[in-house]
Amino acid sequence: MHRLPGVRDEDCGCICRSRPAHGIALLRSPKSQSMNNHVSSGRVLGDAYRPDIDGLRCVAVIAVVGFHAFPLWLKGGFIGVDIFFVISGYLISAIIYDKLNTDSFSLSDFYARRIRRIFPSLIVVLAATAGIAWFCLRSDDHSQVGRHIAAGAAFLANIVLWNEAAYFDTTSILKPLLHLWSLAVEEQFYIVWPISLMLIWKYCRNYILSIAILIGLVSFAINILTLPRDPVAAFYLPFGRLWELMIGCALAYLVFTGSSVARGNSYTSCIGILLIIAALVSFDESAPYPGWRALLPTAGACLLIAAGPNAWFNRRILAHPVCVGIGLISYPLYLWHWPILSFGHILGTYEGSGELSRPLRISLVFASFVLSWLTYRFIEKPVRLRTFPILSPSVYAATATALMVYGLFITSLDGLPWRSIDQRPENAFLQHYSRLQRSFDRDMNPYYKPQCDFYDEDRKVSKDAIAETCTAAGPKGTWLLWGDSHAQALSHGLRTILPSGISLAQIATSGCRPRLTADPQPARGNACNKSNEYARQQLKVLAPSVLILAQKEQHEATDWDEIARFAHDSGVSSVVLVGPAPHWEPSLPMIIVKRHWGSDVSAISDGLVRSVFQTDQVLSVKYQHAESLKFVSLLQHLCSDQGCLAKVPEMRNPYNLTAVDYGHLSPEGSKYVAEKILLRSLSL
Repeated sequence: MHRLPGVRDEDCGCICRSRPAHGIALLRSPKSQSMNNHVSSGRVLGDAYRPDIDGLRCVAVIAVVGFHAFPLWLKGGFIGVDIFFVISGYLISAIIYDKLNTDSFSLSDFYARRIRRIFPSLIVVLAATAGIAWFCLRSDDHSQVGRHIAAGAAFLANIVLWNEAAYFDTTSILKPLLHLWSLAVEEQFYIVWPISLMLIWKYCRNYILSIAILIGLVSFAINILTLPRDPVAAFYLPFGRLWELMIGCALAYLVFTGSSVARGNSYTSCIGILLIIAALVSFDESAPYPGWRALLPTAGACLLIAAGPNAWFNRRILAHPVCVGIGLISYPLYLWHWPILSFGHILGTYEGSGELSRPLRISLVFASFVLSWLTYRFIEKPVRLRTFPILSPSVYAATATALMVYGLFITSLDGLPWRSIDQRPENAFLQHYSRLQRSFDRDMNPYYKPQCDFYDEDRKVSKDAIAETCTAAGPKGTWLLWGDSHAQALSHGLRTILPSGISLAQIATSGCRPRLTADPQPARGNACNKSNEYARQQLKVLAPSVLILAQKEQHEATDWDEIARFAHDSGVSSVVLVGPAPHWEPSLPMIIVKRHWGSDVSAISDGLVRSVFQTDQVLSVKYQHAESLKFVSLLQHLCSDQGCLAKVPEMRNPYNLTAVDYGHLSPEGSKYVAEKILLRSLSL
């Protein structure tokens, strides 16, 4: 859901003649000629400004900003990034086709224009983020922002974020430069495509369209195949995103050659906007993305561009001065809005829902618009019109490099923990829980037992096997823990209540719920299928006296009776299904600091995610009298009308929270749950 708006007029060279201060070129098609000579004899592609494309940028950036500021109002707003990709592929290819056709294309000139377009605003936002981070972020977060500054300046943000976490995790809003992933994808495309197009033009120019379509189809196939196996890679990496840009490339070529396929009308534009609206209202972050779903917004954008400036919707709506005005500031608006919203969450005060208040979010969006206009008026426009002090592209590149070095410096020194902000008690508190999270270091290894996880979080690949100690049998019997990372969170507590001579076998892979059959769309590099297959095998080998099942959420999607029957047939005596733990947004430690710092309250209702309560209620009713398994509700024991238990009772240690993040039990919380809740259910 984040991306960089595409090419602006200063990149359009000679095809932006009539409105150099504002415009984006329209490709005017040469008359149709034979396939043998239509490229070489084509003329310059036109000089008309298309305000409707700026209007389309407006649609895209409003969708993205709306989704980030008000995700419940515009649940599918993240599709704005896909619209931008199509626009960029179209316009950049138009520039290259035109200049290749007139033998005036220069790689150095192309990249110089890219630098002048991208770097000035980006440098300002990166520098502002670095300054705020220095004074406002504790060392762990400061170190992460330093890494993101370096990655943003080097256009590698998508690679770094892919290695860090999932896009839709609860900590995404706390990463001020998360949105630069799309800028990285686009710039990676700009590195490869111009060179490739030069070679294609030189040696097989009549096959440009075929090659573009082939590249797009291969990329789309990668997108479809990768999504179920590794949705984070499918989202961030360029291989599964290239097809969206290639749609614009292919459309630009069709317009360039005068193909009738590219001649749209008012009906075409209406269909296009309906496809975009359908995606906006029907998509949400729970569904895997991009996948086939991204076809709706990309096809919609393609049809709107193909319809031309005279189509009714394009002429009356997209070309309206308000839409055009927002489109003109779409790039700085995209750059500014996410850091502002992110720092608002980091520094602001939450409501009881765990979210920023609506007036505050509206104020942050307004501030984004103001900064965007100022950036456009006093940085972008002067640079484009050369009224700004002339700086060579090498100066901008050197400044970006300096920011990259600064970011690496901050990261290499662990975020500079000697700063005064790290000495504040509340920040030391957050730092403690930040370090307990598996994404930061290995402090949780003794408790979570990652050696029993079929997915390698460091290398982002599935393992062929887990440690033999994970399934070692005890002299007097074995219990088996099967599930995902929330099952891992129970591990420490369960080990403290094991009867003498009983061992706890653990087969728990993060992100993988228990299944009896192989997933036809294997997730996490097939780690889930490997984990579940091995668990089924070990049920028969170990014949554990007790099987404990646990996962994060969406328990309703699993037939637990079927799993219980399989377990009993394999020799298991008792099956225990553990319900979901409380979930907090954005995280329990953050809510404590923002809303309850210095308070002795142990149960809180702030930020609780209601969906897990619905799941728990369904399971409680369904398995209340089940003979095949025993359902244990954590919520019924941990929660009341006053809220859910946030602090472990009778702990004098200040680090006494029941969860380390949004819902994974802390070691102390795991022990409490095991001793106070699970012990009675497991003493069968």
